[in-house]
Amino acid sequence: MTAELFRIVSHYAAFERAVSRHMSLICKQFCSICREVCCGLEYCRETTVSPFLKSLISGARPAKAFCPEQGWLTSAGCALTVGRPPVCYQFSCNKIVNALPDEHCRYHFQVLSELVPYIGKRALGSRHLVEITDLRRLQQVKFERFDKRLRQAWNALNAIRCLNGADHPVAPKLADLSRIIPMPGSLI
Repeated sequence: MTAELFRIVSHYAAFERAVSRHMSLICKQFCSICREVCCGLEYCRETTVSPFLKSLISGARPAKAFCPEQGWLTSAGCALTVGRPPVCYQFSCNKIVNALPDEHCRYHFQVLSELVPYIGKRALGSRHLVEITDLRRLQQVKFERFDKRLRQAWNALNAIRCLNGADHPVAPKLADLSRIIPMPGSLI
């Protein structure tokens, strides 16, 4: 692995952990009692073909090995702390979304769900980091290109943290969110 790719993997992992912790605060109360498993083996399999996800997972040392029948799913949820396919973050359970108190919170959750996928977008041409299956091509990804999206995503995550504790929307913070997903007209 090149030094540049190592930097990308390290920064991606730190950001993914931060997003995962915040999502867990919102989702855990629902997911811990849910009997309908939203995870699918087809999503877990992506981790076996993506060199980028493999790099993340090998650095994290999950408690459970990949299982051909169940993927990364355990009785307590996903065994992965980093290296989850972006779709794992993008899925928004209706039970969770409908329980959010207002449209602002639903928008914040929608942005939060897109942050991990966002940082890997257009890493090499139009390809997402996890879609680059050739290690030589993956090593061509430039940190500067990745870092710009990462900084925007950190700004949005920090804005969500700030806004979730605020009584009213703060315009500069909302601008950070709208870089990830345009704000619905009903919130403007």
